[in-house]
Amino acid sequence: NLDKYRLGNMYNNWFGSAEGVARYAAANFSRLGKETLAFHDTFYDSNLPYWLVDCVSSQISTLTSQTCLWIEDGSFHGFEGCSRTKGCCPMNCTHVWNYEQTLAHLYPELERKMRHTDFFVQQEDSGAIRHRTVLPLSLPRGTGPFCDGHLSSISKAYREHLLSADGSWLKTYWPRIKQAMEWAISNYDPDGDGCIQVAQPNTYDCTIWGNNTFIGSQWLAALRAAEEMARRMGETATAERYHGLYERGRAKMDRDLWNGEWWIQDVDLKEHPQYEYATGCHSDQLLGQWWADLNDLGHVLPPEHVQKALQSIFANNFLKTFEGFRQSPRAFASNDEMGLIVCSWPRGGRPPSVTLYSDEVWTGMEYEVAALLIRQGLPEEGLQVVKAARDRYNGTRRSPWNEIECGDHYARAMSSYSLLPAVEGLAYDGPAGRLRFAPRLQPQNLRAFFA
Repeated sequence: NLDKYRLGNMYNNWFGSAEGVARYAAANFSRLGKETLAFHDTFYDSNLPYWLVDCVSSQISTLTSQTCLWIEDGSFHGFEGCSRTKGCCPMNCTHVWNYEQTLAHLYPELERKMRHTDFFVQQEDSGAIRHRTVLPLSLPRGTGPFCDGHLSSISKAYREHLLSADGSWLKTYWPRIKQAMEWAISNYDPDGDGCIQVAQPNTYDCTIWGNNTFIGSQWLAALRAAEEMARRMGETATAERYHGLYERGRAKMDRDLWNGEWWIQDVDLKEHPQYEYATGCHSDQLLGQWWADLNDLGHVLPPEHVQKALQSIFANNFLKTFEGFRQSPRAFASNDEMGLIVCSWPRGGRPPSVTLYSDEVWTGMEYEVAALLIRQGLPEEGLQVVKAARDRYNGTRRSPWNEIECGDHYARAMSSYSLLPAVEGLAYDGPAGRLRFAPRLQPQNLRAFFA
């Protein structure tokens, strides 16, 4: 029975043929055109730099590329990226879609469909969330959890609650979210010291070990998100337990990993000689702080150290030229361009086998770091990072609508949407009826789109 393997497209529910599409478009062309231009004109009616607005809007196109699938059963899915003829790296990869913010803020109902897949299809009985989705959904599940992807599912769940109109979504999802948090506590922090030191498979297509803030800050952000959700569900004791773990981890990470300029990775290279970054200045060392900013959770690590670490990332990893620098294993920038590399070792100590992709430039990570810089009081540095990325994709050498990593129209680049709430200092809590702006740029005269 081939029907059980059918995917179909959502538009099959609306139109019976291409002729039906054409007739609908012809009959509604004026309205559709006006609505499309209304969005475009509203989005660009801003006194922010054009290239900043363009950086955000251009990545919306990924939602209409072959990277994304809105299938007949109503569920929404995404590859990591796509080639000219098909998607690549299927599906809903939790650690790559960890960075995406565009769908969540412009089409939150579709983003919530991805959370349904995470928590009602992909979640194991144990509570672990598998990192890749097998389609069709009727097939047996495959793969296991990746550490960053599993933790981000909890942060994303809190985001989806904040972007809801009331608390009904959280009420439905909370038992599964709590199960995911409890699984993480049991498996990632068995000794209860608030830090993760076990194997940590992650978005760099490798496993790292030992206490670090790349995974650790995401762990702290997930604990804080779970704490807030527990409080809203009236589970005070659970919330306090999560907060206690968070406080222990926060203190231990800063005490054990802070070198005065950035947070390092505490790993025994004799025991784990492959794919570590050790003393490196990693551009993703504050990924969890980016999530905490988006979810209005405050600082997960000491604010003065957060700012200093960001200054170090900018000083050491933002290259004004790639002349003489060996990008490996892939090159995403030309020698005369600028960009932010994944990791550097300013004080030495580069391991013989470093975390994969350390010498590459990813726009999806550049936008995350830029949003952090803007939020954390370093707006000029943040704008430099954005401008460099946008200059590489200004239409001269590369398409403005197609940012590349593992394939075209790469989903990670949809982190660019986080720049808007960062610039605006936007915090939104739909169920609580709260909307706050604290602009980081032009605070006396900022005009910008929000949703």
